[in-house]
Parts: sequence; structure tokens; C-alpha cells
Amino acid sequence: MKQLSFLWLCLMIAFSGYGQLDTGDYKTIVIQKKLSEFPLKVDLSTPMNSYLSREYIMWSGEERLWYDISTYQFAAGFDPDAPNREVSPETQEAILNYVVEEMVIYKDSAAAVLTYDPAESEYRINLSRLEDGIWVNMGLDFRRTLEACRERLPFFLETGYSRIPVIARVKQKPADVGVFVEYIQKNGQSPVEFVLGALAEKKIVIYGEYHRRKVSWDLLREVIRDPRFIETTGTVFMEEPSHMQPVMDQFMAGHTMDPELILQIFRETQPQGWWDRGEFEFLTDLWELNSKLPADQKIQVKLADFQLPYSRFQTKEEKDAFPDMDRNLHMADVIEQHVKATTGTRNHLFIVGCGHAYKSHVPGFASTPRGQKVELTAGAQLVERFSDDEVFTIFQHVVTSDNNGRSKKLIRHGFFDRAFELAGNQPVAFNLKGSPFGAEPFDGVGDGVLYDPRAGSFADNYDGYIFLQPLKEEESDYVLLDIFTNEFVEEIKRRAAYFGMAPDSRYWFGLQVQEMTPETIKSLWDSNRGKKRYPAELFEWSKE
Repeated sequence: MKQLSFLWLCLMIAFSGYGQLDTGDYKTIVIQKKLSEFPLKVDLSTPMNSYLSREYIMWSGEERLWYDISTYQFAAGFDPDAPNREVSPETQEAILNYVVEEMVIYKDSAAAVLTYDPAESEYRINLSRLEDGIWVNMGLDFRRTLEACRERLPFFLETGYSRIPVIARVKQKPADVGVFVEYIQKNGQSPVEFVLGALAEKKIVIYGEYHRRKVSWDLLREVIRDPRFIETTGTVFMEEPSHMQPVMDQFMAGHTMDPELILQIFRETQPQGWWDRGEFEFLTDLWELNSKLPADQKIQVKLADFQLPYSRFQTKEEKDAFPDMDRNLHMADVIEQHVKATTGTRNHLFIVGCGHAYKSHVPGFASTPRGQKVELTAGAQLVERFSDDEVFTIFQHVVTSDNNGRSKKLIRHGFFDRAFELAGNQPVAFNLKGSPFGAEPFDGVGDGVLYDPRAGSFADNYDGYIFLQPLKEEESDYVLLDIFTNEFVEEIKRRAAYFGMAPDSRYWFGLQVQEMTPETIKSLWDSNRGKKRYPAELFEWSKE
């Protein structure tokens, strides 16, 4: 009875951080009937029928119908051509035994049906909302008591309701691609010139990157090779664990380059290491640059991220007892302290995943330990600690996806891609403020940000936009296999014991290997070599 896990995940992504419901805005209808007393069919005309449609899918196994009955927010997560799932008679009987306790409707536009599952001894909050005149599924949550469901309802209903106008804006396609093309032609610059210009003018330039993307790191390598870079920039902050700063200092100060020191840092980044070859090559280029500079002109490389010191733990208890913290908060702290303590006139470059860089006040995601307050992104916090004018954030044209690379969609229904194509598909960068790109609703980061009313427009989140190449031509991840020695693979397995992982059957991001060895990891990535980063059907979808 746990086939609903995707819906529960959608709910966790969809709802974040709202206040209490005005009790005058909702009404409760007591029902207290078995599900078997209702007709099960697909009908989205009312909140109750929307709920019954969900249970019909669970009872029948017609998985393709999830796409038809669910909010636009979940569209990329469901397959409209999914095969039917076999449902046993015992499971069907258990579904029909659910007790429909009550229904709560908020402002006639968001609703919850509270049900009890006797087989699992749990209550469920089944949520729906009104989109384009029909009541669509917007996820569910589990609780042990009916009272716990009622206590949580204000959060779910208010948040769900607030998404309705945002979804309407996101669904609406731009009216005229020509204005986007014209803006590019009149205001576009080369990406190298654009980044160097920002570094010459702004105290902190945040380059929002997309991990393991070769073309992005190639741009940054070109930037640092330009003589103007050392004139304008004194520090490069990296999204790597700050507790490894002594190792980075040793690497940068070495009379000869020792790449193994970078690999040491990468092996301490996340439980299974960090394998971004472009970042590795960027750091070796920085060493080459520094080796030729006098002491007063050398570029400092500061590691800003918070990661647990995985190699130091011997047991799960040691890991659990180690003080954990919000990564965005830590990065902002490290950067603020260094910048304010630095003398001289040179500015600072912060290279970080684009999900840590946006300026709006949507809380960060995938960066906060369980039970702690979710902080704003590092970019938003740095704006608060310095000023909006001193912090310049850059977004690179990619696709919208979640933190694990799923739920891929083209930005703004593919209109941005079409504009770049009509402008010649040449690398280009431009300011977002005052542009048609900047005025569009922000859908450049995954669903946890995309549908939040606080997200606003592209210009509310980033200052600059960079297009590097047509996405349909982009190669798959640019990976660094050098970190996967026999010793490190055994270390990954050791860490798995205190993280509850199963490394011999599951690798990172869903990639499967029968046995984890350096050879199987290499063969896994070799099998992906030469493939495109994005599925071809993504670009067919954009033509709709």
C-alpha cells in the first residue's frame, strides 16, 4: 500500500513555509463512510470526485491516468503512456475498506479529503485544488491520528491555494518570440566579456553552474586565462568542503602541481565523492596561473561549502553526533567573513550550483539537515549581508529539473531555446533587468522553487543570463574517474554502513552496478560516453 510514495514526494516538494490559515476561509463536511459506498471513476468536477479518481487509479492500476488527474506542477513526474499496474484482489479490497472521514475546502479552491486506512492504521490527507476549472490531485500526506491531519491542514491548504495563480502564469506561453530575439541581437555580449565585465564592477559575482557540464567549465577556464581576470579578481570561492581548506592551500602553494590533493578534496565531498572533471581542470588551470604570479597578485581559492568529514567517522553514532548545519548558511558565513576581512580593491568570484545562487526569498533546498531551519540560498543571504548592487548572480541556460536531475523541462516552454536558435545559436550573455527574458516567471530551478509565489521573475533571481550552446547538442556528464581508486571504492562501502546505503546494488543518481569496483564504475560511465545530456523527446515536447 506504499505505491503512493511519488505523490508524497511531490507534496514535500510542493509545500514550504507558509503561515496559519484564516479559519473563516474554510468549511468542513463530515462524511464517515467507507470508500466502497462511493462510485470509483475518473471525474474532476468536485473535490470529492477528484479524491475518488485517485482511489480509482490505486484500485484499477491504470497508472497513465495520474498524468490526467494531477496538477500541472506534477506533469513532468507522470508518464501519460505508463503501463497498467497489476493490483491484487486483496489490495483492492483493502482500498475499498478505507474510511472517508471528512472533507475540508479552503476558499472554494483548495481541498483535502481525510481518510483512514485500517490495514495500515494510518490517516491520509488527500489534497486537490482548482486549476482551469477542474479539481486536480496535488499530493497527499500521512499521519497517525485524525487530529494530526487537522493540525497540518492550514499549512497544506494555504500553500496549495497560493500556487494557483503561479501555475497559471507558468503555464502561459510567451506571446512573441521576436522580442526575445531582438533583445539578444541588440544587447548580447560574448560570455567571456560579460563575466569579466561583472567581475570588474561587482564585489561578489556568483556564477550559478550546472554540475559536470564541460562547456560551462570551459568558459570559466577561458575567463581566468584573460589578463583582466587577475586585475579584477582576488578570490575564487568553490562549492567544496571548507574543512579541506588546508589541503587546497597546500595544493595552490606547491612548487609543482600535485593533482592528488584535489582528488583528496573531491573524495571528501559527499559520501560517494565528487567527479566533476571540468572543475578539476579549472583548479589545475588556477594553479598554473598562480605559479606565474607574484605573491601580491596570486588568486586565493577558498572552499566555502559545509560537508561532513566523512572519512573521519568510524561509526554511525559518530556521524550522527557530529554538528551538522545548513550549507547555504555556512557558505554565506565563509564568504562574508573573508570578503570583509580582505584588503585591496579586487573583487570575488563564487562558483556554486545554480540552486544556491538565486536571490529571491524562496528557502534553499537539499541543503539543510533534518529538523533545522531551512535558510535562504547563499546568494540571497549575501545580498542581505552586502547589497543587491554588490552581489551579481549569473544563470546559465540549461533545463529545469529537480536536485537529482529528474523532472526535466525546457525553460519557458522552449521559447528561450527558440529565441537563441533564431539568433544563430551563438554563445551570448546579457543582463536580465529590463529584458523580456527577465520579465518571465522564473522556472529555471526545480519544482520546489518554480511554483513558489515568492520566486517571482527571472530578474528577481538572477542578474545575468548566459547561453553557451544548443541544449539538444550537449554531451552527457563530463566525469572524473580518477577519484575511484580501489582504496576509495572501499571507503565508499565503509561509509555506506553508517548511511544505510547499499553501494553494491545502487550507485549515484540511480545508476546501477552489480558490484562496485573501479572497473565497473568506469564501464558504467564508458557506456554513457558520447550520449546526449538530455533526452531527444524533451525537444519534441517543446514544439507543442
